[in-house]
Amino acid sequence: MIVQRLIVSTIAVGLIFVANALWHRSGKPFTRLAAQAQGQTQAAPSFTSVWPQPLAIANFRSASISADNAFFVVVTSNKESLTLRHQNGKKIWSISDPGAAQACVAAGGESVISYAPLNPTRPTITIVRGAHADSVTRRTLDGAVWDVSMSQDGNTAAVVTGNHSLYLFTLRPTLSCRQWSLDGVGNSVKVNAKSQCVVAGTWDDSGIACYNFKGETLWKYPKDTAQRRAVMNRLFDAQISQDGQSIIGVSYSNIHHSDGVLYMWRRGGDGTPLWSYSLGGDTSRLRARITADGHYVALTYVQNIVQGDRVVEQRQLVLLDNTGKEYLRSGGPVFFRPSLVSVAPDGSRIAVSMDENTLYNVNSKGRLFSPKRLVSTIRNAEPSPDGALLLVYGSDGNLNLVRSFS
Repeated sequence: MIVQRLIVSTIAVGLIFVANALWHRSGKPFTRLAAQAQGQTQAAPSFTSVWPQPLAIANFRSASISADNAFFVVVTSNKESLTLRHQNGKKIWSISDPGAAQACVAAGGESVISYAPLNPTRPTITIVRGAHADSVTRRTLDGAVWDVSMSQDGNTAAVVTGNHSLYLFTLRPTLSCRQWSLDGVGNSVKVNAKSQCVVAGTWDDSGIACYNFKGETLWKYPKDTAQRRAVMNRLFDAQISQDGQSIIGVSYSNIHHSDGVLYMWRRGGDGTPLWSYSLGGDTSRLRARITADGHYVALTYVQNIVQGDRVVEQRQLVLLDNTGKEYLRSGGPVFFRPSLVSVAPDGSRIAVSMDENTLYNVNSKGRLFSPKRLVSTIRNAEPSPDGALLLVYGSDGNLNLVRSFS
């Protein structure tokens, strides 16, 4: 497979206007997006702005959208504030939260958790509850916070730390917490109310583990010590589809997300992956997202192609179905250089960024839609959990809310 990709990539480098080869791996032809990127995009509605004017946000750090798309939370270093807003941009409340860098918000906007990822000097989380920030609780954990996730209903939150711990908080009706140990450093965590499960990806003693809300282990990957040695020192990210039934793990070798491998599991399985998909050692900057229905996984990555005495960087966009087969592959070294932003709930469209200030939608057949060009460089593009909305922050200090999929 790696040899095939190198052959295809070499052809793509030699032919400036052809970014994709007609190659069949899953029985479906790969599309030619490079020509469309030169002006043959589909003139159809694509991205639409939710607000008539963007919000000016000074000293922006991060933003996040609730599972029902109705609220979003913004973290800024200006006055070190945490602010909850309605989808229409109206401010609900704002509090001081020194040191916070990221946050997540529950559906309905009645729970917010903020934290400072990977900061050993701030091993705390701030839990804000109530429609008007009626209760603010700061909880110190046993180590640096690596990741936080909140369930769709806002009743449960999971936190993983660098001290091999997973905390599961019940947020409503009363605040409570249980804690258990992970095999490795908690690199990522996701919690899902529909399937009542928590999935954690670890580093050091690397892998993926699935738990129920009681803290009982449902399954682990790899299953035994010998298998775990094969993935030692790799980092694992975990994701759960919104229906709670499909889980993907994204494994990579360093902070550049190099040498990526994707896996898929079912929530009710025994930890044996349904499939795995290896990108190879010449790849980096892997981004992947599972669709809300769990039927597809969209990913982009960079592949370095050796061409004589030079190395050509080629970006690839791939859509995998739930059997691990390629449904779509596009990309190239020149015109179409996608970086994944989000994917529609059913996989029908994929939002990508290009050229620092441009967003494109690509449908599952490989057709490009009319782009959205921002007036400044995109500094941050945060999708809603279902991929339908994007909070886009630009170098001009403005925050835009964009509807990516109808």
